[in-house]
Amino acid sequence: MTDSYDELPYRSVPHPDSHPTHLAVLGRLLGIPAPDPYRCRVLELGCAAGGNLIPIAWYLPETECVGIERSARQAEDGNRLIGALGLANCRILAADLRDVGAELGRFDYVVAHGVFSWVPDEVRASVLGLCRDLLAPNGIAFLSFNTLPGWRLRGALRDMLLAHCRGVEGTAARLEKAGELLRFLAAAQADATDPAAAYVRQEVRYLLGAHPSYLYHEYLAATNEPLLFRDFATLVQAHGLQYLADATLATMFPSTLGPGAEQALAAIDDQVELEQLIDFVRLRNFRRALLCHAEVEVDREISLERVQALAFYADLPVLPPLVLDREEPQDLPLAGGARATVGHPLVKAALDCLAARFPASVDFPTLLAGAGARVLSAGGGALAAQATALATELFSLFAAGAVRAEPAARDPRPQRADSRGLNRLCRALAAQGHLATPRHQAIDLDRFGVRLAGLLDGSRDPAALAGALQDAVARDEGPGRAAAPSPAAVRVNVERLLELFRRQGVLSV
Repeated sequence: MTDSYDELPYRSVPHPDSHPTHLAVLGRLLGIPAPDPYRCRVLELGCAAGGNLIPIAWYLPETECVGIERSARQAEDGNRLIGALGLANCRILAADLRDVGAELGRFDYVVAHGVFSWVPDEVRASVLGLCRDLLAPNGIAFLSFNTLPGWRLRGALRDMLLAHCRGVEGTAARLEKAGELLRFLAAAQADATDPAAAYVRQEVRYLLGAHPSYLYHEYLAATNEPLLFRDFATLVQAHGLQYLADATLATMFPSTLGPGAEQALAAIDDQVELEQLIDFVRLRNFRRALLCHAEVEVDREISLERVQALAFYADLPVLPPLVLDREEPQDLPLAGGARATVGHPLVKAALDCLAARFPASVDFPTLLAGAGARVLSAGGGALAAQATALATELFSLFAAGAVRAEPAARDPRPQRADSRGLNRLCRALAAQGHLATPRHQAIDLDRFGVRLAGLLDGSRDPAALAGALQDAVARDEGPGRAAAPSPAAVRVNVERLLELFRRQGVLSV
């Protein structure tokens, strides 16, 4: 394992559901007084080069972040970036998870993303032991793993790739051999109508465009053991921990599966058994499980008072004209191309407020007052004050991932919103092909975006940026290459990316 990750480091990027603010919100919704995520200690097990951990430390400077990474190369790469950024609140230790313990102290949040299914049983036991021994009394741990039965479908593709690569040695050679099979399957299954073949075709299409490290470490790794959720929960319990929730909250509710499934599951009271059956219905292949100490009291009856104690934010597209004087269902766009039908005018006005304030978050009383004023001025009357309806719908949107929440309202953007310079973290990450936002999202960059990011030191206006990029793309012309875009097209692309970076809060002085 060490050799493969040293030879081909895993692409390390932010994972929003593992962020301490998200973990704190879920804990508090379930009645746990989770630690202050803005001033906490975070431990990441198997942190690679810190692509998830370092942005937490950068954007939350009052946290202390510690990573453990067995691959010496990845740990070295991460510490090099930490040193270049001058981050005194972050460090990565090159160590085996079986060789660390109490000397690290207690942590409010522990994260192990992409580790549990990819290590031997002995290391799995170490992961759970560290969660038990190092987690603060009301702390929360995040563990992701491949899940049965759904992963069997991906496992079929893994079996094909392993068989095709049998006898091939070396990372590069195995990747080339795997790519050969993927290209063959893409062509041979192009017209397949069987549902299983259609699923494999979709996975093949994704893998052909994915980062090589994902293909290698997910499909060609020596160890990749999915688990039944029921077995995972039993294993967790044996280590003095308990399953709290899934970081993707909506997947816990039978109502999201349709009336038939909801009715069939209505009599199941045991949370573990309920979620195991939901996994069967969904054919779920991956989980992001949250854990806490076994003795912690969990209240799964989520109250609206807890929802109203949160602050909300949402990265939404421009909304259409809203009907705010009466209840009328409207189909509204959400982040990532999703859509939702919203009828209550107070909820529609609140979404519009969040879209205008992003990436800042808004506490519930302020959101209720602002949305209510808009509904009242539109002639909505008593609808403007229906706080219960707003809280109920906000929770549903949060559970579905359409709206995000954190414990306290804040604005993570730089003070000068008109600045053209990327912050130092993003300037350092741009060469890796992505940026990390204050909302713990990754912005993937194409070649044009990487070039633009390299110029965003604050010294150039949009015209100068467009001119510099026009010269760069013109030098790319040659046999077999597309003609360089026009100056107007370059300028439009520059303006588009600058607006994206500005909206996502990564531009600073």
